[in-house]
Amino acid sequence: MTLDEQIEQMQQEVSHTEEKAILLNKLSSFTIQTLRKHNAFIAGGAITSIFSEQPIKDYDVFFRTEEDFKAVETAFRSRRDRYAKTSNANTYENFDGSKITIQLI
Repeated sequence: MTLDEQIEQMQQEVSHTEEKAILLNKLSSFTIQTLRKHNAFIAGGAITSIFSEQPIKDYDVFFRTEEDFKAVETAFRSRRDRYAKTSNANTYENFDGSKITIQLI
């Protein structure tokens, strides 16, 4: 088996489908669609929580461009007017009717 074939087999075996479902379970369809549309990615403690089998406390959401960040910020503010803004992040508690906290970083 060639190296490329081994890598492809490993990628198929390690799809993390279950972990992805856990990660997205508490997010509304609006949140998921908005984050996908603007190329956001979730990092930080939420990922660690999944693999250590702990409850997810919050979602740290990062962006590749400032334009994507601003678009999501605008979309989120249209759903909820209360949030905390610092120089590093926008924090939305109980966002979109859930009991979760989302930080746009």
